Amino acid sequence: MFLTERKTRDGKVTLDVCEHCGGVWFDRGELHDVLDAAEKKPRVPSDAEASKRSCPRCRKPMRVFDYPETFVKVDVCEDCGGIWLDKGKLKELTAVRRFRAANPQTNDDTKETDQQGPGGIKGALIRFINGAIDGMIHT
Repeated sequence: MFLTERKTRDGKVTLDVCEHCGGVWFDRGELHDVLDAAEKKPRVPSDAEASKRSCPRCRKPMRVFDYPETFVKVDVCEDCGGIWLDKGKLKELTAVRRFRAANPQTNDDTKETDQQGPGGIKGALIRFINGAIDGMIHT
């Protein structure tokens, strides 16, 4: 894996990008610096799967899990605290975080509502998609 350093648009953080696959490496805390709402050090669940990747910094095996409050798979090195995001995953994380910030009532995925279907972010996304489909049909 060959990583090239690139500055974020605001120039505050230097990230490491793989020229081959487009993935991005975040050293400990850098994801938080890029996404203000991101956790500084996400807690790796005990049932996190073994990743197929090794850490590009310390070469230790990494673990893969859904980033907290999202369904976005990330690889994390428990030794150095770095996070690997495959190509496009940063955009997914950004979109989910923005959606949650704009729709705080959707932050409890465990709620179920009898008449409106699932609650939480799942329900909000289903209602959003249904509304978009209805808009296409009636337009």
